[in-house]
Amino acid sequence: MDRPGARSGLVLTAADGAIEVAWTVPAGTDTDGFGYQVDWKLADDEWGGASDQSALVDGSDSSYTITGLTNNRTYDVQVSAFNDGGSSAGVGVSATPLATAT
Repeated sequence: MDRPGARSGLVLTAADGAIEVAWTVPAGTDTDGFGYQVDWKLADDEWGGASDQSALVDGSDSSYTITGLTNNRTYDVQVSAFNDGGSSAGVGVSATPLATAT
C-alpha cells in the first residue's frame, strides 16, 4: 500500500478558545486503516516543544475541533494523513482563537 498524499483544502476557523480544522478528503479514499493526525502548538514555540499536542482522527472524518486554547494567542496547526503504507507530509496553517463578544 502506498502512503497517502498531502491533504488539500486545509481551512481553520477560529472560535472562542477553539479552532476548527477542516480538510478535503479525496474522492475514492479507502478509509480502512486510514486516518489523520492533527498537531498543534503555540506559534512562538518550536515543533517538539512543550506546547505540542496532537489528536488522531478517523479517516472518514474531514474536520476536528481543537478546544481548550488560549484566546488571542496564535497557534500553528498541521494535518497529515496516514495509512498502513506510512504518513503524508504535514500541511500547516496558523489561527488565533478569539473571545466571543458579549
